[in-house]
Amino acid sequence: MIRATTKEVCKVIDNFMSKNDIAWNKCIAICSDGAWVLTGKNSNLISQIKKVTPETKFAHLSISCEALVAKTTPENLKIVLNQALKTVKFINHFPSKFF
Repeated sequence: MIRATTKEVCKVIDNFMSKNDIAWNKCIAICSDGAWVLTGKNSNLISQIKKVTPETKFAHLSISCEALVAKTTPENLKIVLNQALKTVKFINHFPSKFF
């Protein structure tokens, strides 16, 4: 099992930003899945990014929970949630296209 530390995650993201010539001040929002390395109490990715770009907004992604709930929801709501899930999967598949 591989464990990701805040330092390792920060390094990977910073390398990605540098390699793709993306300035940190262009980072306006970040969405996380709530993993401890991202949102931990003491040392976390969010606090590290806030040091560089204090205006960056953060959101918690809980699409996996919505996918589970969709199994017992009314059909019209299920259609909306399934479309949201497809959209998130599409964005995750082509992340560099959105920068």
